Amino acid sequence: MRRPGPRSSLSVIAHPWGTETVLVIAGAEPGAAYDGVLVTAAGDQVVSGSFLGTEEPLDCEMNAAVRRADVAEILLVETRGSTWARATLPPVD
Repeated sequence: MRRPGPRSSLSVIAHPWGTETVLVIAGAEPGAAYDGVLVTAAGDQVVSGSFLGTEEPLDCEMNAAVRRADVAEILLVETRGSTWARATLPPVD
């Protein structure tokens, strides 16, 4: 049986200490590990945390030590390295 693809809501909150990633995820492989990765405009990748897929939708927050103004994209990456979900963020003026 094939599992449905990702259904996610990815957003961020700027804090003085870094960027908080807010995730609402459904469709992740139960028990599989995923990394939340923030990608800067320069292409650097900063891991903001990880989670295990669940049968039920999950709602979690993760933090990374990178300024929101520097973040261009959010990736959810499977342990084998493939991007499972992504969101491009608008630039901050």
